[in-house]
Amino acid sequence: MVGGGIAGLLAARVLSEAHDVVVLERDELSDEVEYRAGVPQGRHVHGLLVRGGELLEGLFPGLRDELVAAGAVLADAGDMRILNPLGWLARTRTGLPLLSLSRPLLETAIRRRVTAEIVDGVHVTGLSLRDGTVDGVLTRDHGKIGADLVVDASGRSSKLANWLAEAGSRRRSPRSSTRAPGTPRGSTPRRRTSPWCTRKACPRRTCRGGAR
Repeated sequence: MVGGGIAGLLAARVLSEAHDVVVLERDELSDEVEYRAGVPQGRHVHGLLVRGGELLEGLFPGLRDELVAAGAVLADAGDMRILNPLGWLARTRTGLPLLSLSRPLLETAIRRRVTAEIVDGVHVTGLSLRDGTVDGVLTRDHGKIGADLVVDASGRSSKLANWLAEAGSRRRSPRSSTRAPGTPRGSTPRRRTSPWCTRKACPRRTCRGGAR
């Protein structure tokens, strides 16, 4: 597993049910709740939404209570204050649990529960191939690390496309979509004006000052 962030840890948790998994993480890790360089967004406010919390609780029973005990704030999802272009949404009790917490707290709690071997400070530099088949990864300081399966969970810094191209694989163009994020297929997003935005070149093109 290339990458020891939340995606890599969750994939390792699932794969560990049937396989021996080794997670390779570039950052130096601590058992303490700390920010790390590989997650620049880690200092932003984070929330664990309802369905995500349910899935994590299924993988790690008792995780929600552990997070709350460590300082996460448990609230009703309907208590969120949400402002959209039409105004503030009404608060409604839903009975659905929502967690407000820091990214390092969530990631550290998950990492402590993952049974896979986690090796930090490993810089993966490419794929190892044998007879046209990937049989591991190449690292800067540890040479080749063999594997029957390589999963890339290194996030936005991923070099997988370049590694595959270097291996002779045909490079595929990334998929793109003109739909607004979160818009179901077959529906057209309604364009509304955001009353508080006056930027002349708003990238959303929906604000008062944006191009139409």
